[in-house]
Amino acid sequence: MRDKPRVIVIGLDGATWNLIKPLVDERRLPTFRKLMSEGVWGVLESTEIPISSASWTTITTGVNPGKHGIIDFSRRKDDSYETRPLTSKDVGVPRVWDILGYYGKKVYIINVPMTYPPQEVNGAMISGFPCLEEKNDFSYPPEFVEELREEIGTDLHFQNRVSPFKEREFLEEMIEITDYVAKTTNYIIERKEFDFLMSVFVAPDALGHVFFRYLDKNHPRYEEREEFAEAYFEIYVKLDKVLGSILTKLRDGDKLLLVSDHGFTSVYYAVSLNKWLMEKGYLKLKKTLRTRFKKMLFDIGLTPENLFKIAKKLGLTKKLQTEAYKESKSLFKKLMDLIIINWDDIDWSQTKAYSQGNFGQIFINLKGREPKGIVTLEEYDQLVNKIISDLKELRHNGERVFDVIKRGVEVYSGRFVKYAPDIICLRSDSKYVVGRFFEFGSKKTITVHPVWSGIHDRHGIFLAWDNGKDITQGKKIVARVEDITPTILYIFDIPIPRYMDGKVLTDIFKPDFIRIRRIKYSSEDIISKIKIKQKIMKLKKRKALGG
Repeated sequence: MRDKPRVIVIGLDGATWNLIKPLVDERRLPTFRKLMSEGVWGVLESTEIPISSASWTTITTGVNPGKHGIIDFSRRKDDSYETRPLTSKDVGVPRVWDILGYYGKKVYIINVPMTYPPQEVNGAMISGFPCLEEKNDFSYPPEFVEELREEIGTDLHFQNRVSPFKEREFLEEMIEITDYVAKTTNYIIERKEFDFLMSVFVAPDALGHVFFRYLDKNHPRYEEREEFAEAYFEIYVKLDKVLGSILTKLRDGDKLLLVSDHGFTSVYYAVSLNKWLMEKGYLKLKKTLRTRFKKMLFDIGLTPENLFKIAKKLGLTKKLQTEAYKESKSLFKKLMDLIIINWDDIDWSQTKAYSQGNFGQIFINLKGREPKGIVTLEEYDQLVNKIISDLKELRHNGERVFDVIKRGVEVYSGRFVKYAPDIICLRSDSKYVVGRFFEFGSKKTITVHPVWSGIHDRHGIFLAWDNGKDITQGKKIVARVEDITPTILYIFDIPIPRYMDGKVLTDIFKPDFIRIRRIKYSSEDIISKIKIKQKIMKLKKRKALGG
């Protein structure tokens, strides 16, 4: 009789083998070394746009962003060119913990991005980024976070409060948050009965955005600061110790999966796609006095790029970050709109294409889809082909800026494709990147990136280990983020919904395990069944409370 399987998924946001492997070779990461030799490891390919919101949601649903609906951190409002922040409520299919809960499995979910507001689960959840912890509504059940505060620390928090550009303080806070997640994870393993646990550590990503310029001597903003370069390596050393502590608490046969939503590398340049679209005549501004005045300010340098530099000096970057995740327009946003070019300044009657969001997304101003669309379906393909052709000619320092240019329909499928970009343009080595901050960011099309020095690439990490019981040893594979949820369901012998895009990673298991556990698929409407069960649970809870 086999032991009841438990699955522990440890997420390392932004972790990359490019840093882990050399540290393993230097024998600075003994736990990683052990897990790699005794388990299966390799690259986990991220979503095409390697952004945390999309990738973590794909990891936890088994489907591409066109099916789950989280393509970026925000989405266009219906009948508008404005965007709104996305939350857990926008995820259009069940998460892996929903399916596990439906089958009676107890789950604990800690700090997974795109889980705010927290869901009612068969267990407990602490929401991950983006989450405004000051609202104190990031835990399910609410008393769970109070229990953790009593057991772990009164100032328990998982979201950063310090500006990333107060580097020493930011580093200290990331170490503190790492400690809190580690203590929470170990507390659950030691004190709680569960079937599935997922905890995410965000420090590799958060610090990577800021500290990569201390690692890369070719970076245009390189600065020799050994303390910060070494600190970035030390966060991996710290995480290695965390993993070592977790290993000592696992039962025989427990399955440990390590995953990252994407990799990490240097970014050198920011690309302002809307500036380029203006230069090519695809995007036109209004000719009103107000817009002309704002364009004049833009041309002399009153741009988000330069305002960010001022905010950095004044220590206001955390304020800017917080404002980005608020849906309603604050006084601060309204003041910014008075001087910075925004969507209200575009002449949509003359605009054929515009860029919105992160990582090179271009949208056609399509008639019948966009509120003031002018491009007809008959004109669509020709226009898309022309923009793609022009993008291929965009060069900087003698090289092509984008070497991955695709139509959105090549990348996404599902009912949320209507929110997907028509064109995606990326640089595979991530040296050039388009960011939401740069929708109208600079008076130059290409500028040295003033915000980040490190950025995501598609090459995340995957590792599976169970001390040789069912998982094979010493093998290297390539997996996709879509494959994680089907593989977890397979371990629990739960049927895999046929709508999922991922596959079971059978290569990680020993032949004996595969022989006794065949892959089962289900065509049942699991989505509706989960919704019905959740409604019943809410009614029972309300009745128990006397409502």
